[in-house]
Amino acid sequence: MSAANSILQNRFLRDQPQDDSYQHCSLYYCIIKQLGQGDNGQAYAAISKDAARLAIMKHERKQTQAFFDELRANLVAIKFAKPDNLEGDLTNEIIILTRELTEANPCYTWACNSTSDGPRRQWLALPFCNGGELGHFVHRYPGAVNPGFQWHVLCELVRGVLYIFWGIDRPNQTAPQVGWPLLTHSDIYTCNLLLSTRSPSFGDYPSVVIADFGRAEAEEPINPGSTSVSVSDDNFNNDVRGSIYLKELTEDIRCIGGVVDDIQADVAESGVQSGVPTAFQVNNMIELVLAQLRVFRARSIVQSIGFLHAVLEIAIEQRAATYQPMPADAVAFLNAPKVSDRELLASMC
Repeated sequence: MSAANSILQNRFLRDQPQDDSYQHCSLYYCIIKQLGQGDNGQAYAAISKDAARLAIMKHERKQTQAFFDELRANLVAIKFAKPDNLEGDLTNEIIILTRELTEANPCYTWACNSTSDGPRRQWLALPFCNGGELGHFVHRYPGAVNPGFQWHVLCELVRGVLYIFWGIDRPNQTAPQVGWPLLTHSDIYTCNLLLSTRSPSFGDYPSVVIADFGRAEAEEPINPGSTSVSVSDDNFNNDVRGSIYLKELTEDIRCIGGVVDDIQADVAESGVQSGVPTAFQVNNMIELVLAQLRVFRARSIVQSIGFLHAVLEIAIEQRAATYQPMPADAVAFLNAPKVSDRELLASMC
């Protein structure tokens, strides 16, 4: 038996789900280990069989550090719905990520691959975020949540919402991209925000990635060929479709501030005491911005975009002014491989 075949046939996975979705996904991916699970689904680290074979050939079957680094660079997260999930399967999330949000962007978990052939055969491959959930990170490293990090989370969320909801990725863009679907997420909480060091961020802060689009909704553009002004006209704001969208938009924007409120509360409960200012110490400017987010009401799309641009401008300025490096142990955790060399070898299939 060749060394390559020896690697490919050396595999194991504990607690693997035995259902059609898993078996079908295993035709295309080497599934490595479970990353976590929530009320509605499970996530596994995986690598495509094609990527694994290419890495083996490229590195001439030598188990060098470069070989393992290449495997890790090709990791994805595979999501499966729980069979007894009362809230539904992955259908809605797959539709949102394959029909509406089709452009890869580091601010959210786009669809790398997927299958949706009825509820019994569904899986979704997403970018691998090596830092895990924001909520878990805050609980584990409360000393890392200084004012600069809070502003960073705010920056990342506002940028993400501007892009996901309206395709906005420039400061001077004051209206949705022409033809962009009007989206809402409806589930912006710390458990659905992931951390990643794969894409450039600010200082040693990780990128904050918006995930879990199972409750997201999309409205078709008001008029794909229209000018940007028409998306805020009174006819849209006052009709039933428009009023529902603006209500959901209001909740999503308020949830941005709610995320920062939650991480502040978590750090306060931890009782962390250090020379570095942390979330439980009041920062007047961020409290002012959070107060505005708590009472925000979306009256039109353009008004909402303008409000978020104003919040983003303040957050960028304050993040730079209050930036402090995170503790070394928190940085080490974010950068540490979450899949070991042994786990990579054992999963090759």
